Amino acid sequence: MPGSRATRGCSSPATTARRFQQRSTWGKSPSSRPMVSPAGGMAPLPYSITVRIMAILKGGALHGKVGGLIYYTRNGVSYARSVPKPGAAPPSPAQLAQRLRMKLAMQFLAPLAPVLEKTFKPWNRQVYSGLNWATKQVLQDAVAGEYPDLYIDAPRVKVSWGALPRLDKPELSPGGDGRFTLRWIPGSGRFADNNEPVFLLIYNETHGHVVVSDGTACRGHGQLTLQVAQEVLRGKVHGYAFLTDRARRSASKSVFLGTVSAQ
Repeated sequence: MPGSRATRGCSSPATTARRFQQRSTWGKSPSSRPMVSPAGGMAPLPYSITVRIMAILKGGALHGKVGGLIYYTRNGVSYARSVPKPGAAPPSPAQLAQRLRMKLAMQFLAPLAPVLEKTFKPWNRQVYSGLNWATKQVLQDAVAGEYPDLYIDAPRVKVSWGALPRLDKPELSPGGDGRFTLRWIPGSGRFADNNEPVFLLIYNETHGHVVVSDGTACRGHGQLTLQVAQEVLRGKVHGYAFLTDRARRSASKSVFLGTVSAQ
């Protein structure tokens, strides 16, 4: 491409996709019923004692509740906090609104969590996880309406964050067969690297489906296509585009491409 740098390390745009799926594991707190054995000729107690284990030892650190403290680990560091006391007064309207804001943000972002861990890369990422940063961004910028009629404004949500230059004038064309085509102007600016991988993310908000292109298309190509299953198209579907560097250490702020609603 004239004026573009060599696309070393980039192959042709592909139509394959991969799904980011989240798995949840649920643990059950075991209980033990100790046996009291006779000692020194004494008869066993006429009752048994049941102990509920509220915390577990995992990786050398406590996790869970012990007495009036809750132990947990964040980013490899162990913490303990007091068990919250039940409030005597009913929550205020402001508290109810904040709880609803948080609930809506988490519901919207939960299916995107595996992606956000790889795409939200602010300068001080070490402090919070990708999901934490994305939640903060949604709460600040993307919750609209007045309580109790609050909602998430999808065009204001970011699915990636970083300092790389964004795509220049991206346009998404959805096809009736589940084939999406993304076109943009190849970067020729001073800080635009034509070897940077471009990603198209299709998010079905209704059913929580997330499909992301495989990153084989680069900024210098100017186009990529993504094929999704028909089930992904049922409901409210959003499109986002973003870039990362070749080492996947930096990212751009995502660009909202539009919403498609289908039955």
